[in-house]
Amino acid sequence: MAFGTTAATTLRALVPGSLIDARATGAVRGIYHAETGVLNVLAPGTPHAERAREVGRIYPTLADAPAWARDLDRRTRPASKRDLLALIKGAGPAEGEADAPHVDDAPVAHEEPQGFCLYWTDAAEPELVCVGPGGRYAVERYDLHRDVFSRNTGILETDLMAAKRVAVLGCGSVGSLVVLELARAGVGNFLLVDADIFEYHNICRHQCGVEDVGRYKVDAVRDRILAINPCAHVEAARTTAEQVAKDVFDRWIVPGETLLMGCADGRAADAYGNSIAVLYQVPYLSIGFWERAFAGEIFYWLPGRREPCYRCALGAGEDGISQRVEANHHIYSDQADLAAVNFEPGISIDINFVTIIGIKLALDILNEGNPRFTQRLLPHLTQYTLVCNTNDPAVGGEMAEIFSYPLQVTTSLMVGFRDGCPPCTYERGA
Repeated sequence: MAFGTTAATTLRALVPGSLIDARATGAVRGIYHAETGVLNVLAPGTPHAERAREVGRIYPTLADAPAWARDLDRRTRPASKRDLLALIKGAGPAEGEADAPHVDDAPVAHEEPQGFCLYWTDAAEPELVCVGPGGRYAVERYDLHRDVFSRNTGILETDLMAAKRVAVLGCGSVGSLVVLELARAGVGNFLLVDADIFEYHNICRHQCGVEDVGRYKVDAVRDRILAINPCAHVEAARTTAEQVAKDVFDRWIVPGETLLMGCADGRAADAYGNSIAVLYQVPYLSIGFWERAFAGEIFYWLPGRREPCYRCALGAGEDGISQRVEANHHIYSDQADLAAVNFEPGISIDINFVTIIGIKLALDILNEGNPRFTQRLLPHLTQYTLVCNTNDPAVGGEMAEIFSYPLQVTTSLMVGFRDGCPPCTYERGA
């Protein structure tokens, strides 16, 4: 239920610049919001336009438009000075001008559905006019990529970010937040890798919702990316990172533009992801969580720095300094069992707090070497960073006591090489 509509509605038609520049004609697709009086004409070729219904047509001239549109247009043009004087005096139209338009005329009902009619004027520099339910609509041009990211101006370079590529291995609670925030930052290319299907128990921590239950996570997340940036290129791989064919990575990874991100639910997957990054000499960033998400860990590896990889630093499933939990989604069976278990993967706000710090690091890494970008975290955080949500043992057990205070972010933890590590042996020999 909506309350409080007090301002008069201004009828507006938002039209993509691509249609205006081409002086396009023909059917247009879009969405009309009657409660606000806004017609959103969607840019041709975008997924939204393909799914939207036809809302009207653009005609070469008003003379080519349907009769109802010509009549409605005539009735919604400004009245003449003579008619205004007559209206003020309470009289009708001036003698001999019974059909003259009135400023307060209501649209006339017609047998055929009105929809929207857009047409080009006959002026030396033609303008686009729109009429539809309620009268004439003010046509406002928008340029999709420029206007979507206009609020990032001065912080992130739109063109540079549009060329960046991020491969996200795991599209659960962490990966879904990562890609949507990077999409909002202007990243233009995504490779999504995940074999899981979105379930009801995922909703409370994921960026997707009820309407996505039963879909592959990569497909649902892809649509959310395109809802933010219809110009983005998104490739969805319904498989695990280990099963992605080498030719996909060969085609997709571009050194200098690509960041690999490990957002799966285990150290083995992250160790594998880092080995791929070493092979292609592109940066790698991992985000993982400890029990109940009372703390999280962020790890990055940058090529050319002779840094230890994930396998060296944290292991690949064997005992190590990491307290990261494995395969969060496998604890589910039914609600009764879930209520009895001693383990929870953490609530959304705890997962998001750690993940956002990882995303800030991702933006720093994507803009490394850009003199016009100010690094936020990369100069201050070591390869391995711990972020705690709470240091209360009631939530995190004895390990929580290693933190001095809630929301602590470490800045001095060091990791080292492990003898015989294949990725690091390859890196040092590369």
